[in-house]
Amino acid sequence: QYFYSRKCKCKDKFWSCELISIKIGGEEIYSQTILQEFAIFSISDEYIIAPKKQGEDTLDYYKTKIKELFGIECHKSFGEDNYSVFICNYFNYEDLPDLSFVMKGGIQIMALSIDLFKIIKDYKLELKIRYFNAPKDHHWYLGEPVVKNYNLLLDYSSGNANLVIIPTSLNGFILIL
Repeated sequence: QYFYSRKCKCKDKFWSCELISIKIGGEEIYSQTILQEFAIFSISDEYIIAPKKQGEDTLDYYKTKIKELFGIECHKSFGEDNYSVFICNYFNYEDLPDLSFVMKGGIQIMALSIDLFKIIKDYKLELKIRYFNAPKDHHWYLGEPVVKNYNLLLDYSSGNANLVIIPTSLNGFILIL
């Protein structure tokens, strides 16, 4: 039962789960609409890549929360690759709420607040969530801030792609026979 409840049947052979909602610190900031949306696990991305609208909403939520908790003004700008980036002066980002993704079947995975920022030049912080400035697609690409906290068992058998998600534990291991 443990494995079944954390298993996604992947669509179109992506290593993905159907996304139902997004929460920040337990507060739902986004719920799936009519479109079927997926969270695609991407071990090659340093960032979480969001769809444009949901990316804007997520960055706006964090901007408001950072201003409220720390009195720090953050700003969005365009990166050289046409992605929106989010830059702040340094603050104690460990005190921010975590970002959670709720998948079909009740699977909930998260990016911890300490994993959502990186220090860049001039002692500034960059949020590790980006979105492409033109509507490209409506899927989330979950990169390093999420995948580093989970063991992903990728199974492609009988023509079906399945993904089993297990939280990483420093005190345990997984044996696959």
